Amino acid sequence: MIDNDFGFSTVDDEVIDDTNKILAENYQKAFAKAESKLDNITTLIVAFLDKLAVDPKKAALKWPNRAEVVLKLKNDILTIRNS
Repeated sequence: MIDNDFGFSTVDDEVIDDTNKILAENYQKAFAKAESKLDNITTLIVAFLDKLAVDPKKAALKWPNRAEVVLKLKNDILTIRNS
């Protein structure tokens, strides 16, 4: 006897439409979350760069606690990225 079960079946267009709708909603939610994260990270980086650009005529920066500031910024970015 020949086994004609190939492991698939057919579905109605309604099932496909419902599945596509769910996928689209999930995509929109994921995109909105990623966009929000990018906006937050951009805000942090732009503020940092703006601060660096203050008084550009001076040749040097006095930045005695730069390690603290940079590590905090790095941690803030990673927190947003991993949320």
